[in-house]
Amino acid sequence: MHAVVEAPVPEAEPGARWQPAEPRGEATGAGERPGACYPATPMFAPSAPPRAGSPRSTALLAVDAGSVFTKAYLLDDVEGERRLVAVSRVPSTGDDGAVATVTAAQRATAQVLAIAGREADPRGLHARLTSRPGVPRFLPVAPGAEALHALRALLERLPVQLLEPLALDAGSEALLSAVEVHQPDAVIVTAGTTGGAGGSERRATMAVLEALRHGAGDWTLPVVVLASGQVAADAGHALGGAPHAVVEPQDAAGLARELARIGAERAQRTWTEETLSSGAPAVEAAPASSLVGVCAATEMIADHYDVDVLTLDLGASHALAVLATGTSGRRRVVCAARGDLGTRLGRRSILDQAGAQALGSWLPVDHGEEGLRTDARRALVAPAGLPESIEELLAEHAAAREALRLVIADLAVSLGATQAGLPPVDLLIGSGGALACVPRLVQAALILLDAAQPQALTQLALDRATALPLLGHLWATLRADAVGAALERDGLLNLGLCVAPIGAGREGETAVKVEVAYATRSPITVEVPFGAIEVVPLPIGERASLKLWPSRDFDIGLGRGNAATPRAEVEGGAVGIIIDARGRPLQLPATVEKRQAKLLQWLQSTHAYPPLSFVQGQSGSAPGAADLASTGKSS
Repeated sequence: MHAVVEAPVPEAEPGARWQPAEPRGEATGAGERPGACYPATPMFAPSAPPRAGSPRSTALLAVDAGSVFTKAYLLDDVEGERRLVAVSRVPSTGDDGAVATVTAAQRATAQVLAIAGREADPRGLHARLTSRPGVPRFLPVAPGAEALHALRALLERLPVQLLEPLALDAGSEALLSAVEVHQPDAVIVTAGTTGGAGGSERRATMAVLEALRHGAGDWTLPVVVLASGQVAADAGHALGGAPHAVVEPQDAAGLARELARIGAERAQRTWTEETLSSGAPAVEAAPASSLVGVCAATEMIADHYDVDVLTLDLGASHALAVLATGTSGRRRVVCAARGDLGTRLGRRSILDQAGAQALGSWLPVDHGEEGLRTDARRALVAPAGLPESIEELLAEHAAAREALRLVIADLAVSLGATQAGLPPVDLLIGSGGALACVPRLVQAALILLDAAQPQALTQLALDRATALPLLGHLWATLRADAVGAALERDGLLNLGLCVAPIGAGREGETAVKVEVAYATRSPITVEVPFGAIEVVPLPIGERASLKLWPSRDFDIGLGRGNAATPRAEVEGGAVGIIIDARGRPLQLPATVEKRQAKLLQWLQSTHAYPPLSFVQGQSGSAPGAADLASTGKSS
């Protein structure tokens, strides 16, 4: 969650040291163009300082307090343009290991000011927010499938999780039992999707509301009633003094406001409790949701470029998928969010829901269910810890793939998809610490490709600075287009173009031939066989024209066997041009030996990891920390 505070910040002293913005070795000169990559921690600095002697600026300071890490962002004017000046990241826990949101926010704020060469001004610098309450979970109570479908349609733009629905006539005992088991943040009771309700439906609605009112002594669970006519008029009387709201069945905006208010109050309580315990001064403004920020940023980018966008946001305790499709003015935004699928705090849930076999299918070495459960326990006990071997890193990335596949499946349900997978998109964005902090950028690209399986031509981008929630928050609340553009330019990193032919063929036979005509050097032609994935270098700062010749069994967007030439030149990315000829849909080999050999081939051909000693499920000496450290080299 993000809160933005306008605060005067002293300018840097003349002669203060500023470090140029450079990626972690992925590309040089990236800070001078869109898609710049900067380290998410510990330093994030602009390419030039504010001019000495210039008037005091009004900076934007934001803090994102997550479950494991707390980030602080500082924006200020750089050569007449608002830029993301610095980013810091600190653990969200205190010295005793307990979550300390207030203390972490203070440390992150002090660190971001130190990075930027500023002096702290406690009177004017205070930002606070928290995402620790996680994804809001609501228990729907509906009279039937039609009403439930209408409710899902009303909520499709919101990053919330609907629990297993309960029938309106299920009875008070079943209702209270569901509340006790699931512990929802609120109950949404729908009395129908059209004006007025029949007698039986009205009686059932009143029975539900009476049960919610009298089911517990000191009842604090909020209730939102979707009703009109007499049912709406009677709902308030039935609930009495219990926290509730009544919304018209078709009022999507009204429902969104009520649910946002419930989420803000929930986050406010969390922050207030920790503020009181720490002795820090209270702040009145309610925090904003970082998940809502990601949704808003996805819509903003889709509108700005007039493209279809899929954003996959994966953190320590949540997974979020946001799809924005259509044209300006008629764009549809659909979200799916899960608060139990984070790669650190939610690893056990990923294992339970996806299964050990699914996670193991992404590993080129035998790890076993017990090994996966050991990894899950380790991630839960030490969520800020790092993998100590390549084997542990591979297991973490396997969990990331399955977490994203699970939330994408939820997104497909929300879309009403009748077939597997999602519609084609132009831009696929990865966000969240689980993706932003990978040792090699190509690892994030492979996770996105394996989870989403984009088709034909898709641009890949990574929120390397984890600033996407802030970008969306600024755009949605302040409509600060200049600030949004600067954050987009500073925070989003262009990974490159993915060419993924649709179809299947015989192993080893050519699936697609690609000609890359560079702007400044000789062209190259690559033939990629079915079942393979290759990376063609095209660094940031370079451009190239493409010609694509799929074989007769494959489609690159214009029909089987039809050649294609993109109208515009391709921009270089931090990874390059990824030619994914593994087939769509992606089918892994059935036998363990063949599957592990194929996975090893893919990882080695893309240089995603250092040379691995795994051979068809057998590992030699396990790679240690020294081997893992080498994964920080250029992609």
